[in-house]
Amino acid sequence: MVLSESNVSSRTRLASSTRASVRPTLTTTQKRTSSRSSTARPSPDRRARCADEAQLGRVLESCYAAGRDRRARRVDGALLGRMLEPRRATKRNRRAQSADDDRLEEAVRKDPALADLTNDKGQRAIDLACLECRSAMQKALFFLGRYDVDKGPPEHRSATSLVVRAVDHEAADDYGKLFDEFDKDGSGTLDSNELGALATKLGTNVEILKLEDGQSYTRKAFVAKCQRLFGKERKVVLKIFQVEEQWRNEKRGRDDQQLDARYVVQTIPAPTDDEFAKALGETNLFGEGVGSRAIVMDAANRNLFQIYQSERPDLNKVRMLMQQVMECVQHLHEKRLVHGDIKMLNVVRLSLDNRLRLIDLDAAAKVSRHDGDYVCAKFSSAILPPECFAKLNADQVTKFEAYFEGVDTELREKVAPKTKHGASYVVKTFSLTDDGAPKIDGLPYELVEASVAVDYWSLGALLFQLVAGEPLVPSNRDDDCVNAKSMAILASWNDHAAKKNLAVIKDAAARDLASKLLVRDPDERAEFSIADTLAAHPFFKPPKPGDVATQEKLDKIIEQQEKDSKKLDAILSLSEKHRDELRQTRSTLMRAIYEATEVSTPTAFVVLKERLPAGEASVELTLNDDGTGFVVEGEAVDEAKDRYEESKTWLNLCARFGRGVAKCSPSAIAEAVAGACEELVVGEEMWLYLIDELTGKPVVPEGESIYPIRITKPAEVVSKLLPAMQVGLHAASLVNGVAGVVRLFGYPCPKVPEAWREGAQNSVEVLKQESSVEAFGAVHEKVQDGGEETETVRGAALRELEAFYAKYDPDREYAGLRRIGDPSDGTAVWTLLTDPEEVKAAIEKRAAQRRAEARRHDERFQELMDNAEAGAPAAATTPAMPIAAAGGGPSAARALASPRR
Repeated sequence: MVLSESNVSSRTRLASSTRASVRPTLTTTQKRTSSRSSTARPSPDRRARCADEAQLGRVLESCYAAGRDRRARRVDGALLGRMLEPRRATKRNRRAQSADDDRLEEAVRKDPALADLTNDKGQRAIDLACLECRSAMQKALFFLGRYDVDKGPPEHRSATSLVVRAVDHEAADDYGKLFDEFDKDGSGTLDSNELGALATKLGTNVEILKLEDGQSYTRKAFVAKCQRLFGKERKVVLKIFQVEEQWRNEKRGRDDQQLDARYVVQTIPAPTDDEFAKALGETNLFGEGVGSRAIVMDAANRNLFQIYQSERPDLNKVRMLMQQVMECVQHLHEKRLVHGDIKMLNVVRLSLDNRLRLIDLDAAAKVSRHDGDYVCAKFSSAILPPECFAKLNADQVTKFEAYFEGVDTELREKVAPKTKHGASYVVKTFSLTDDGAPKIDGLPYELVEASVAVDYWSLGALLFQLVAGEPLVPSNRDDDCVNAKSMAILASWNDHAAKKNLAVIKDAAARDLASKLLVRDPDERAEFSIADTLAAHPFFKPPKPGDVATQEKLDKIIEQQEKDSKKLDAILSLSEKHRDELRQTRSTLMRAIYEATEVSTPTAFVVLKERLPAGEASVELTLNDDGTGFVVEGEAVDEAKDRYEESKTWLNLCARFGRGVAKCSPSAIAEAVAGACEELVVGEEMWLYLIDELTGKPVVPEGESIYPIRITKPAEVVSKLLPAMQVGLHAASLVNGVAGVVRLFGYPCPKVPEAWREGAQNSVEVLKQESSVEAFGAVHEKVQDGGEETETVRGAALRELEAFYAKYDPDREYAGLRRIGDPSDGTAVWTLLTDPEEVKAAIEKRAAQRRAEARRHDERFQELMDNAEAGAPAAATTPAMPIAAAGGGPSAARALASPRR
């Protein structure tokens, strides 16, 4: 038998897991030791073995001869014989063995292929070597002398960590050491009641270790069981942390909460933290700057993304996978932990029982009613809920960038703002101090407290991807949003977005479950119950033949989804011409102070002193052909006149707002607000009506409803809602002038008599000025707050309106109004209409009114110009020409624009 370098196997470190589990020996120890001092003639087998040893010795010698210490003893066959067989532990032998081991380690370190030299039987030198020599070779070959790291690409790499696969060649030794550690009484056995803590330390669950009939383990039996379960050479992963605080967070989450190995992949016995830090600092095996902290875990056979891609699970398999993931998340929540980063890459399957478990607890946070943690220190933005995003203005972006100045390039790219149409979106992330506390100073937003609601959203995104075959929003390889549009979709998520996006899920039960998880309001989302869902939801408990109750529940789900689809069809079936008109409609409402993508509530409303008649009590009047009056007389006309006068009072008030702004006069604004309270906000109550944005009419619900909302402290409430209400009046004035405004107040006629119109036209022309509306909001906000610096008018107006809805309409009934269209392309409006033909008719009618009002505006402008040329007094009318805007913000530098067409 000859050991030859031509027999060197190509060394791949992961392949070393296939090494023989039982090491063959070259000799019987006692005979071999005595034969070296004996004069007896060696046997043929002995001579063959010596020849092998001599050949290997010459190879080792040639390698060693290239070393620095050329005075060393020759590495000959006799020396190799001593190196390859165990000896009695005498003091002299120990010294000799130590020197031999050092020389062998250095030789193998210089040429790792020496350990893979094989004989004609395919047996390798490292497998044939005695324990001492094998340890010396492993020390040279393996990381920390035990981990044979895969030479291929890493299992996972992110901005903050690196995960690599390896084979642990000292795992078998750990099994025996663990037995000795937990055999507290020194009896040499472990009873079933002693296995719980040991199983946790071993990184598995106790049920796998238990013997039948409660039998006890001997040391030998325990080691053998572990070798069968995990392998004599255990397949593991090393997770190396670049950010030390995330390493602490991962260890703290595991150690403090005593997590169950059935649901979370556990850490397993490994070198000490200091040994890891020293070894990572001395090696370049993993590249530069990978970090100095690590944990070791069992290697999974696949993560959920690999299962999804390669095994292509059907709906039944998805049901089983989601059940296992939800059980894992439920376990974390029972331990008062939020995972914070539930995605496919962080769910793995172990071969022990082929069940899914969670990994990556470095984003985990503790849930507490008092002094809880924050989420998003580490994140994957494409699976985060809306509350985890912030929309920043230019000043806030500057502040954000200053906060993260100095971080490494990869992390800076991950957290960088994503910009769309001038709006910048970021995740509400943060840095940590050396002691692990969040750095809050300098952030342009409030942090998000840890809540189970964060994990529930991520579960919804996970379910969506499994059943829809695509991520919830476009994302990159790290599950981060690819652009600002993706972030904007999540940040502005609402019921309409949910219905539109979830419509791609074909299974009704799966879509219903996703809709319960992907809810915008975190408080509402937090009420979701995993236990109740697993026990009763049709997705996990599909109806069986004869199961009437479950089938009825599923039928109701399908019926509601069909209604939602019909509403979506009302927009999807529109022509591009109709969609353009919808965009125009929304633009007139939103441009002044709102962004369409951020408004999730109706924004058009009026406040009246009296309730409008409902149902049959409402009268529709008909204008005379000459436009001078109405066909009928009496109470109906008086009522119409009253509605007109109230709307005219509001118009005059808004005109005073605009003129005060034009004069750069906060005092004029304050006077106008006070005037409103004196003229309009009188009595003990007022009534708020929502406006159908397609028809331009106030919504008068039939039957019991919280609408119109009764305001019992009008002087206090109405003044806060003035900027938002003025936007609705502004929009109506652009579409249909005086008639459009007065119809908001329940005026029961499509047209207004010319004699009436003339008295309100001047106020309407001022109201049409878009920048006047915007500037009023800014000045009004400062007046309300005593002139101090405040947030943007957009944020202030929305804040007041949303707070009002939260108080008076917590269930979001909105008088039956529903949002149709798409916020992202500007076609979303709030209306009672759902039938596609009715929607088209309303859009066409609105377009005709808008064109007519535009012509009327042009005619009036021309009339004013003609009067000016003829020398008519300019003060007689209010000019429709642009006037200087005031109030701060962009409007201060922009002249008032003429109406959009």
